[in-house]
Amino acid sequence: MMIAWILALGCGGGTVDPSFISDVQVVDVVVSSPEARPGESVTLTVHAADPQDRGVEILIWTCTDIGGGCLEPLLGGLSDWVDLLELRDGVAVARRRIPDATSDLEMLGVESVEARLQVLACGVGLCPLMDTARLALGPTPMEDVETELIDALSDPTGWMGSLPFDGVSLAGRGVAISQRADEERNHNPEFEARFSGADDATVSAEAGEPLTLSFHVSDIEGGGGRAWAYTTIGSFPDHKEAVNDNTIRLHLQPGSAGSGRLFVVFTDDDGGSAVWQRPVTVAPATSE
Repeated sequence: MMIAWILALGCGGGTVDPSFISDVQVVDVVVSSPEARPGESVTLTVHAADPQDRGVEILIWTCTDIGGGCLEPLLGGLSDWVDLLELRDGVAVARRRIPDATSDLEMLGVESVEARLQVLACGVGLCPLMDTARLALGPTPMEDVETELIDALSDPTGWMGSLPFDGVSLAGRGVAISQRADEERNHNPEFEARFSGADDATVSAEAGEPLTLSFHVSDIEGGGGRAWAYTTIGSFPDHKEAVNDNTIRLHLQPGSAGSGRLFVVFTDDDGGSAVWQRPVTVAPATSE
């Protein structure tokens, strides 16, 4: 059975309301196949918020821990396991390959292996590690810079404490490495938005008027599903809700007039996840 985790450290997002995002924050990391075979490629979709329009750089890397460090640096170049991207419309996408060597766990001397997929989101110019990655992944990388980056990515605890308080978010997700047939493996939840305006490119709301978001959710592993709601404008009093009879309803309380972004994260019991997100425009309250 798959073992998966997600860690989120939003250094600048310490608000009382867990549904409100005030600064750079990785909301979720969706893996196209939350349970993958050795040698299989998976797509990572990072969903993140940038409510202050800082401009956000995304560093994505994998670390398959076999005890004593990451397996990836032993198997290929940096570009095979590290990506440096920009956040665009709340999303950054990368393709990653699960190491073939994990197919022989006995040879590695371990009983099981989990691929750790990690993401660092930083406002432009805030994280020196981004400059190190740029140099290491550039056309003429220097060996000492590559070594510095490999050491940093293999053990984030060495630099996490030095991250700026604002404008930074660190998150990750574990993916079980499995030999199970596709029909036996866990898959991400599927959802369909079912509320007025759900198909619009931008959701419309009015200041002071609650807006209900309804979804039909299916393919929920383990019999239990949850939805987590986030917004950069207003709040969701029902930030976390259980999926009942494949249905979920979340109620946005819009803030003052303006624009922002909505996120709803759907999760199952075995680490699968899916994300719905849209820009939202909040119009001024209608005069009585």
